[in-house]
Amino acid sequence: MKKSNSIARMRTATGGTLVEMLISLVCTSLIATAMFSVLWMNTSVQMKTGNNLDAVNSCRVAIERIGKDAREGRSLGDVFGAEDAGGLVVGTSYFPSLQDPVYGAGQAPAGGNWPGWATHGTPNPGRYQLSNTCLIVQVPVYDSSGWPTMIKATCAPCVLAAPHVHTAGEGNPVPTKAMGNQANVETHIYNVIADPDNAGEFILQVFVAPGRDATGYVAASRTRSAQTLVKGIIGPKIGNDLAIFQYLARRGSTDDTTPSGQPQNTVDVATTTLANFTGVIINLEVRKRDYSVNKPVTLAFKQEVFIRNNAMSTSVGNPP
Repeated sequence: MKKSNSIARMRTATGGTLVEMLISLVCTSLIATAMFSVLWMNTSVQMKTGNNLDAVNSCRVAIERIGKDAREGRSLGDVFGAEDAGGLVVGTSYFPSLQDPVYGAGQAPAGGNWPGWATHGTPNPGRYQLSNTCLIVQVPVYDSSGWPTMIKATCAPCVLAAPHVHTAGEGNPVPTKAMGNQANVETHIYNVIADPDNAGEFILQVFVAPGRDATGYVAASRTRSAQTLVKGIIGPKIGNDLAIFQYLARRGSTDDTTPSGQPQNTVDVATTTLANFTGVIINLEVRKRDYSVNKPVTLAFKQEVFIRNNAMSTSVGNPP
């Protein structure tokens, strides 16, 4: 009896065995695992790179801004003050000075309020003090023609007769005749505060205290809330204290008290001459984890900047 053709075809048809299927599954699993590993590594690198770029960009913007202010600045601290025996304006390492014609009488910033930062106590309660965590830079206020503006001093007591017109002066307190006209400046305060959301980390903020109104300059339009520049600051530290800002005194001056011109960590109110401090060192050690808390990046930055137009260092630089 002949066999059926259909049965013959079934017996001769090729197919996969169970062993072959298991081998295929193992190979597929290995390939999938390898692809997932590559994908995970790529994601991990992206997270770390994102944290890295975020740290670099935020610190770069902050350092460039501070550097621009310092290079254009009239002084560190508050430029307003009396003249010494040599005819130089003696400023203060705190702001506002009691002789500041814009803020010396306790005035609030035009169109706004002071930031909610803690101020310093003795010897200058309620004021901001140059320190490792607070930098004060004053930059000129220019009029619409690009010229620096002045705050007029009183001419009293004046013995000149008519047609001389007596000048009452501007501001509160009004600059005295001995002080002369004073530079109209904006005060940029950079302050480091604790991060309320991340223990052990700090935030760098800036606040602009505007100068006096001038042609083309509206003080109220310059007032803003404190702006955050850098988050995630963890150092550097000297002991347990942050050392974000350090100060360079002119070599050979009475304030050059450190060996080999090393930076100073404080600007003592009572014993220093502010004119001798012409440089600032910015130190930032930042930890960023915005893209992934499991892939934090810690980077360090350092920059030295110098005041090019220190109003208190030469009699030429002083306001007329």
